[in-house]
Amino acid sequence: MSIHSFIDDDEISCCESYGGMSRCSSKGSFTGGFNIDWDEIDSIAEESLSVGTPSHPTVNKRRSSKGKHIAIDDDDCSFSSYSSRHSSGYRNNKIRRQTSHGSLRGMRRERTDSYDSLFGFELAQRQRRNNIFRFWRNISKKVGKTTSMAILLSLMCMTGGTLKYSFNVLFQSNNIGSPKPVNPNDPAYIDNERQMRRSLAKQTNTYTSRPWPVSVRDEEKDFEFMVHPANPNVTLSIPKFYLSDQKDGSMQTLSKKLPTRSIVDMIGRSTGIEPGQLRSSSVMAEEMRTIFIGIASYRDSLCRYTVESAFAKARYPERLRIGVVDQLLDGDQSCDVPLVDCNAKPNQALCKYRNQIDVYEMEAALAVGAPFARHIVNRLYRGEYYALQIDAHVQFVQDWDIDIVSQIVNTKNEMAVVTNYLSSVSGSIDSVTGRSLRVARQVICNAAYEGSGPDRRLRHDAQSQPEALSPIHGSPALQPYWASGFSFSRGHFILRVPYDPYLPMVTKQDEEISMALRAFSMGYDFYTPERSVCFNSASDNPGAKRKSFLQHKHLYTGHETASLKRLYGLIGMDPDENDPEDFYKTPKELFGCGKVRDVSKFFSTFGIHIREKITERKLCDYVSTGSMHKKCSPFLRNDGMGVDYNQIHFRFHELQNNHDNGR
Repeated sequence: MSIHSFIDDDEISCCESYGGMSRCSSKGSFTGGFNIDWDEIDSIAEESLSVGTPSHPTVNKRRSSKGKHIAIDDDDCSFSSYSSRHSSGYRNNKIRRQTSHGSLRGMRRERTDSYDSLFGFELAQRQRRNNIFRFWRNISKKVGKTTSMAILLSLMCMTGGTLKYSFNVLFQSNNIGSPKPVNPNDPAYIDNERQMRRSLAKQTNTYTSRPWPVSVRDEEKDFEFMVHPANPNVTLSIPKFYLSDQKDGSMQTLSKKLPTRSIVDMIGRSTGIEPGQLRSSSVMAEEMRTIFIGIASYRDSLCRYTVESAFAKARYPERLRIGVVDQLLDGDQSCDVPLVDCNAKPNQALCKYRNQIDVYEMEAALAVGAPFARHIVNRLYRGEYYALQIDAHVQFVQDWDIDIVSQIVNTKNEMAVVTNYLSSVSGSIDSVTGRSLRVARQVICNAAYEGSGPDRRLRHDAQSQPEALSPIHGSPALQPYWASGFSFSRGHFILRVPYDPYLPMVTKQDEEISMALRAFSMGYDFYTPERSVCFNSASDNPGAKRKSFLQHKHLYTGHETASLKRLYGLIGMDPDENDPEDFYKTPKELFGCGKVRDVSKFFSTFGIHIREKITERKLCDYVSTGSMHKKCSPFLRNDGMGVDYNQIHFRFHELQNNHDNGR
């Protein structure tokens, strides 16, 4: 059991001084002739500062022979299973394996991290500082800017900052884009910012009060149960979503409308935060911004090489955190097993950075496609600043992390998603320097309807996308579509466009169309990278034969048809057949489209005719030459919150003779 103690900052005995003014312990006044009403500040802030100091959980260890069922009782849900690997220096990093018959395997690793951080509640601190600014603006009218500035700097120091940090807050910003005033008449934005800020601060307190790196292994007793989407007889124990209802713990998403810049700035933590030195995301050094890497692996023997490569090739590996959903059969190699024994090579990533890796194991027979597995991956996210989704067979270039971060920053778009299909690693990485040898990258722009009759579906195949030099220099270039094998964005992308777990047996092609339309409707914009930072290693490993969840297709007959109806129904691509609300699982459907843009705008802009089920053929000429980027990027919102498609009245149209009489 975790015990949290809460301490109000007004009860902390301390004195701070600046410019002849001081404040000690409780509510009082500054010397120097100006009285501070701390009740007024607290009423503005509305959220009292809480410091979480959870005690170390007690782990009850039980030895069990491999293959035996382990009984669960209500008072003890922590189990251990030791293997020969453990005695050779290997520390198991699994959460526990979910099986079709209810047994649990794996070991919950004991953590020895210290949780006692004086100012652990980063979001509450950040929110209080923002409210102090509002307080300062009010008093500056009464006492003048010089005096009020001195008061402001003192207040900033008292709430966990430093003098240097206070000046940074006032005069610096290295966020994506340059925030400017929001258009008050823009209907895309939320209309309850204050309420959302309060709710977000409360929901994220559980995670932000813990020091980096966090781990879902510390939360196993708080896991929730979920019925398998294709087998009602199987119930899985899974981590809670980062945003959860405070009353019943159910999953929540951030917003279907566009959040303000101040709200998204609350999402994203840094590394190495010292007590009293908390940083706002707006002044967070780029090398301190954390990156969550989500991987869904189906019996992929290259998975652990991918994890090793991510850490080994990063400039700042300490800011990475990897979450893996590993779907295995007995005898398969787990993604968290080091390449070499840790006693022989302790500096390899899978040994050195073990506390930054979470592996959720699940029996391969329960695999029903990428959407379900990646939904669980989304639940491993714990508030990192950036989110990267990749396949389990990827090799990175040297210093990939600073390269991709610089690229997304250069878009000046908070809603940017840098994504593309990965080229083969063969001949792509210099064996000496680790740098990329490729100057071209793929552009996802070629989509077409495939199949016949009612089964005719919109797809964009990786092999049909052009590969070319970037026509835009200094920034990634806009493109219309999204790829699941490489997607880099701000962390709030996961909170606003989480994977739909109720799509069993859906394949990659349908998954990508669904996610692209949902993300577009939520206000996100897709960019192809200026440079590739990683490559596909599967095609160059003939011994690593790719395996597919479709080998279990006979176990889940009929689910694919129902899933496709739900998928295309929710995104409005069956206009004559279904209403999207016909597929709502709950009155507040979490996995439908957003309210920032209508999906019809996507169809009309990029030449997709959903009734005729045909697409414009020459869209790639418009995209790959940079014309789309040049036409759309000027309409980026002033605060950097995505391209305003209400200002874009362009329609790609080149239909001639119904595509040479093709229907």
